[in-house]
Parts: sequence; C-alpha cells; structure tokens
Amino acid sequence: MTHTAVLYTKEGCCLCDRARAVLSRLQQHFDLSVEEVDIEGDATLYERYRYVVPVVVIDGKHRFESKIAEYYLRRALVEPSSQQPAIGTRHSSPHPNPLPGGEGEDRGDLPWGEDVLITGHPSPITDHPALPPSLGPRTRAAVRAAQDLSFWLARHWLAVANGINLAVLGGSAAVPALMAAGLTWLATPLFGSYRLICHQLPYRSFFLFGYQMAMCERNVAIYGSMSLAGLLFGLTRGRLRPLPWRWYLALSVPIAVDGFTQLFGWRESTWELRAVTGTLFGVATVWLAYPHLERFAQDILAVGTRRRREAWIRGHGDGKTRRRGEGRREHGTQSSEPRTAGRSQYMGPGTADRAWDPGSGTQEAEPSTDEATA
Repeated sequence: MTHTAVLYTKEGCCLCDRARAVLSRLQQHFDLSVEEVDIEGDATLYERYRYVVPVVVIDGKHRFESKIAEYYLRRALVEPSSQQPAIGTRHSSPHPNPLPGGEGEDRGDLPWGEDVLITGHPSPITDHPALPPSLGPRTRAAVRAAQDLSFWLARHWLAVANGINLAVLGGSAAVPALMAAGLTWLATPLFGSYRLICHQLPYRSFFLFGYQMAMCERNVAIYGSMSLAGLLFGLTRGRLRPLPWRWYLALSVPIAVDGFTQLFGWRESTWELRAVTGTLFGVATVWLAYPHLERFAQDILAVGTRRRREAWIRGHGDGKTRRRGEGRREHGTQSSEPRTAGRSQYMGPGTADRAWDPGSGTQEAEPSTDEATA
C-alpha cells in the first residue's frame, strides 16, 4: 500500500532534522512518499505550526508534532485505519518489536510493556521517565527541585534576563550617586566589582554628579539597549521571529571595527560612536537570542504540561482521579468514547489544557490537574 507523508518544517529547526531522518528510515521498509513543506513560505501554516514544528501528517489523517517517536509513525503506516486507536486512548505494547524493521532502530525510547498514551503530540512518556526507585530520598528531592527550577525559569526567563540587565545598568549608575551621598564605603566595592566586565577607563566613561560611572560608555549603551529591547520583546512575545545570523553579523561589524581600531591605537573613538555601536549590538543580541530562548522555554513547558496531563489521565498521585473514574463506572455514567479524541498538545505558558476540534479549528478549555483531582 502506498502512503504519503507531509513534513512541515522551517529553517533552524533541529527536531526537523531528526524527523527527516526517521522518515528516511521508514522509506526503507514502506512504500512511502515524503513531501517537505517550509511553513515560513505560507503565513497560514506559519501561524498554525510555528511553535510545534516538525509536524508530520500521514495519509492526511494522522498528525504528529514536535519530538516525534518513530514507533507511532510505524503504527500509522502498518495498522489499517479501522484499527487505529482514537487520539487520547491507550495502547499496550506486549512485546519489544511488534512492527517490521523496528529491531535495533530508534523508536523514540518507547516504554515497551507499559501503557502508552496516544495523543496528538505523541512523544512517549519516557522522554522524562519516572525516577528510579534505587535513588535515595535526598537524590530524588534534588532531582525534583532541579525540575521545578527549570519549569520556573521557563515561565519567568524574560523577567530574569531583564532584571539582570537592569540591575547591571542600575548598579553602574548607583556608584556616582552613592559617592555624591558620601557612602564611599559602599560605592568603592561596588565600583570594583565591575572590573570583571569593563576596563573602566575614565576618559571613556560617563560621569554623574561629578563621579565616574562603573561602566564605560559602550557598556552602558549595550546594557541599556538590551534592557529596553527586552522590555519591548515582552510586548511582542511569541510573535517576533529571530534575527537572521547574517543581519546579526552585519550589526556587529560597527562595534568590532570601532573597538579594534581603538584597541590597536590606530584612532580614538568618540562617545557618540561608542554609544551608537553599543546600542546596535545590544538590540541585535536581544533580537537574535530572545526568540530562540522563548521557543526553548515553550518546549520545556510543553513537557511539563504533558506530564501533568498523563498523570491526570492515568490516575497518578493520590489516586483521586482513578477513584472518580471507578465511581462513574459503578453508576453507569462512564462514557464509552474516549474523551480526549482529537486533542492537540501545544500549551502556552500559564494556560490550561485545550482540546482541539479538527473540524472547526477552535480550542476548548480542558480541566486542569487541580480541577480534575479536586
């Protein structure tokens, strides 16, 4: 039987390379034709898939997003449509190599012999496996604390980055203010700490209240522009595309030329040139790095959302969810159809789970973990 697969991708997507390699391996075992589509060439596709690429659609029926496990693609190619489980149902894999050509290949670390949640975003549960029981309580607590910290940083990374930039800029301006107030015991060590990031030459520095700032003119421009650009990025968060590398290099050339010609003694720059070149470099750095950091943070939050959803569906934790399900079955109110059919897995920061309606393209709010276990 001939199958078709459409791979939606975009430039700079490392997961797309992995999905491309998986499809290439599948072509060795199946009559599979692969079409690759760059979503950046279509505004509609870009809005739909920009946070979940790569996206693979098999035969126009089965859609897989982000970190794609080869096992699920094989199932979509092997099993007839009538035997395909509904999205959101469970499937038990009783033996370690149920599909042809699967031996010795990357199957996405599928937890063989365990119940696997089949969803619209079918990365297996072992992407972040449960902690081994052999770990001691202190080690387990440390690992959980590290996981909680990573999720917290994923939610608040922009506030942390802007806070650091503003703190560095504000500390530099605080030194002359403290000196003017007579607090030399505090201003002196604060000024000395900035030697780690700046040469602090007086004739290349700004002065406030008659005292030198802790950073040179160029560094003040860099951290000031990064602070302002970071605040503006919060207004366009999730919509601003990263600055291409060629443009970043072009905007970095002025600061390199101005700095190195001054360093080698060929010429002496002016405060206007230092400020302009530092501002260009700071804005370009934020424009290049922050959209990538936002995408990375969204991936981390998607993992956390998937884990909470799996715990809710499988009745993990204190067992309240499992008891609720048993109570419904006892009273004959349990629905025979899977509730989570057609579910999409993309989650934005701070949002509740949403069920995707493939017919209307809309999303309806799904109960959170706390609501489900209340």
